[in-house]
Amino acid sequence: MTRPRTPLLLASALGLLLAAPAAAQTTPAPVKVSSQTCGAYTLTLRENGFGDPLDRVTLSRGGVTHATVEDTMVSVDGCRDLTGDGIPEVLLAGFSGGAHCCFTHTLYSLTSPPRRLLTAFSAHSSTLEARQLDGRGPLELVGADWRFAYGYGMSFAESAPLPVVYSFLNGQYVENTRAFPGFMQTYARGMNADPFSGGVLVEYATRAVTQGAASADTWAATQPAPLRAWLANYGPDVRQDLSDFGMWDWPTRAGNHPDSLRSGVGGAFTAPGTRAYLAVTQPPGATGAATLRLFQPRGADITAGPALLTVPVTRDAYGQPTLTVWPAVTVRRAGGRDDVLLRDARSGSVRYAAYRVG
Repeated sequence: MTRPRTPLLLASALGLLLAAPAAAQTTPAPVKVSSQTCGAYTLTLRENGFGDPLDRVTLSRGGVTHATVEDTMVSVDGCRDLTGDGIPEVLLAGFSGGAHCCFTHTLYSLTSPPRRLLTAFSAHSSTLEARQLDGRGPLELVGADWRFAYGYGMSFAESAPLPVVYSFLNGQYVENTRAFPGFMQTYARGMNADPFSGGVLVEYATRAVTQGAASADTWAATQPAPLRAWLANYGPDVRQDLSDFGMWDWPTRAGNHPDSLRSGVGGAFTAPGTRAYLAVTQPPGATGAATLRLFQPRGADITAGPALLTVPVTRDAYGQPTLTVWPAVTVRRAGGRDDVLLRDARSGSVRYAAYRVG
């Protein structure tokens, strides 16, 4: 956290601003323009440092611009065939310019016209790494999930990310991390090779996801006293915060638009030990209500159940759609199934109501 300036320092800074010549305030920042090719397309970068206007990278062919990414800083992070179809993909990145955050990655297949395969937000991690994790077919993309940054009393320096794996399924890249438990475990051991609080948390969370809560708690009980007490205290919160891990793209895999507005939690809603994703979703550009549905695995696919609830969507001060109702937390019943608390702000005030999913 940045400390507030003292009045003396603030006054000095203000004096410098007032003394600055008018020309210095109106002179536009220099623009650096560069270009490179990927397949049959040209990538043009217009960079202004941290000044205005925003940096921009465009994807064009024959004088026609097919895609544009804008942010405080932009980059071209890769050009190669990831899917194995002989057509290269290009990975573009935007950085918002914060102290640690935030990076957004966009992947295009350079077909004619180009086709967007993925947009991924990775917070503090600057790129996605192409790797072959299952030994066959298209490459996977490995990113990071920073949901525990600053969590449970940690500073950012103490924090660490969980891995995120994107797989090429049904013509697009979607989050599929739970399909790679071995990779997750290897990642966690490497992260915690020299134990620190963030690494310990990543290993505990990974065990909870891949082996279950009992295994994670058994492992936590072997840790040094301070860490053991810390995990015992926050363990239930960690497991609740992991409820949607690896499920964010289940609506997309079930046929929803990849840019759909969504919020949900995972739980054993239909049977003990059977994980499902309960989420409110709305397609981009839609003006009607959002729907609450249960998304469940069926073999290698994800299917969407019928609409359980429809709720209005409002707009925030910037005109962006805002959900009025979404699943907040799960509550475990004695028999091993989960109920859900819905956060409901339709009336203008907030209330929580418990529901049993059937």
